[in-house]
Amino acid sequence: MIEAMNLTKRYGGRPAVDGLSFQVRPGAVTGFLGPNGAGKSTTMRLILGLDAPSGGRVVVNGRPYRALRAPLREVGALLDAKAVHSGRSAYHHLLWLARSNGLARRRVEEVLEQVGLASVARKRAGGFSLGMGQRLGLAAALLGNPGTLILDEPVNGLDTEGIRWLRSLLKGLADEGRTVLLSSHLMSEMELTADHLIVIGRGRLLADTPMREFIERNSRPLTVVRSPNAARLRAVLEERGALVQPHDAGAWLVSGLDAAGIGKLAIDRGIELHELAPRLSSLEEAYTKMTDADVEYRALDGGSEPRIDAETTS
Repeated sequence: MIEAMNLTKRYGGRPAVDGLSFQVRPGAVTGFLGPNGAGKSTTMRLILGLDAPSGGRVVVNGRPYRALRAPLREVGALLDAKAVHSGRSAYHHLLWLARSNGLARRRVEEVLEQVGLASVARKRAGGFSLGMGQRLGLAAALLGNPGTLILDEPVNGLDTEGIRWLRSLLKGLADEGRTVLLSSHLMSEMELTADHLIVIGRGRLLADTPMREFIERNSRPLTVVRSPNAARLRAVLEERGALVQPHDAGAWLVSGLDAAGIGKLAIDRGIELHELAPRLSSLEEAYTKMTDADVEYRALDGGSEPRIDAETTS
């Protein structure tokens, strides 16, 4: 388990992380979300002992990362897949890491096979594509068979097959009782992968909740409606003040009037319905609604200058 307690980090007197407290529990994939500048990367660096906190503390399984005797055996991390000596082969990069933590040589071969790099194990990492480099970073994170994984943008550069493989891997590791903390800007993939969400903005906690609860709490009520009398239905709904927008295959997406109200209105007006289905917002829609006030870098229409605050740490 990862536990942050009133965790704070200041740069030049300004807080990148501001009194942040949360727990990342085993047995679930926990998504770590926040706008650019929210403090996500700083928080992960603090967990891994790469930065020292200005206040508070963070521990993994009850101890600071720096107190772990063989850290790769307890925590696997991927923060920057490019942090590899370009002249080393994938095999020798992992072998060096394995020896630093007393891991057997056979473990190197196992993780290379696991991430799909066995056939290029002896090639220099400097010649790897973005996706291959990402797989090598994942291999390093998995090397010690750790109980805790911390991954920042792990799907970056992966193709569709690779993304599906990683999703299955992370869910499988969580099902084994491991702790998985995952940061990503790909909301559609996060929605498919994560069980729980921690959302921060401007270094502070905004939400710590199960995925479905987060979406339900931040959803705009919507209903998918389909009718052979689509034009008439739209006119009737708009008379009642509903917002009606085109949806898939000739359907309408309706807000401002719930499914029960739409159904009653259709019956009263003698309008045949082929579909009437309440719909939750996507994670992206719910996340955007919640964090809109905490976005620090915003492009505006009409050539206006974007709002840029002093905080620059993501």
